[in-house]
Amino acid sequence: MASPFKLSADGIEEQFATNHLGHFAFTKVLLEAILKGDRPRIVNLTSDYHTKAPQPQGIRFESINDEKSMSSWDRYGQSKVSNILFSKQLDKLYGDKIFVNSVHPGKIRFVKTELTRGPVASTGAWVKPFLEVIKHFAALDVQDGVLTQLYAATSQDIETKSLKNRYFVPIAVDATETELIALGKNDQLAQKLWDFSEALVAEKIGSSI
Repeated sequence: MASPFKLSADGIEEQFATNHLGHFAFTKVLLEAILKGDRPRIVNLTSDYHTKAPQPQGIRFESINDEKSMSSWDRYGQSKVSNILFSKQLDKLYGDKIFVNSVHPGKIRFVKTELTRGPVASTGAWVKPFLEVIKHFAALDVQDGVLTQLYAATSQDIETKSLKNRYFVPIAVDATETELIALGKNDQLAQKLWDFSEALVAEKIGSSI
């Protein structure tokens, strides 16, 4: 989260590579097996910080690797809206066979984990006490921070209510209509991200998946 600008070993901006592209490639490799499952599910972890994705594009495809095009927080928001759009396109392509949903696990942004290492490294040591105060008083304990993911992965509600392409927030609240921004519902942007991701993975590993 909001780590200093850096390129991955494959030459891709690190937050986009880690938070979105790695998940994209991993899921694509597993799809054949997932589709053989009995009412399978895919749960993608995102964040309410998707609301801070760069405006108006949401994803700056042409300048993903340009250090000066975005702040560390912009890049984080971009990666998080990418998680939601990835879920959206997965649902479009496989929603008749797979229950795909997105989950924001935190409260007041995050769960009490080591996630705050990123902004501390990119912004400076002064931010650490501030984040620790927020973490202590407002962030969710890890035990509670996993509940919404577990709901999306295991609850019978997902099947009985046919909950697909939804955006859940703590704890197990469907906030698709109230907290998901328009960029996260954009069909054209979801398709563009999918095509961009496929091409980028093919370029980096030398074949499509």
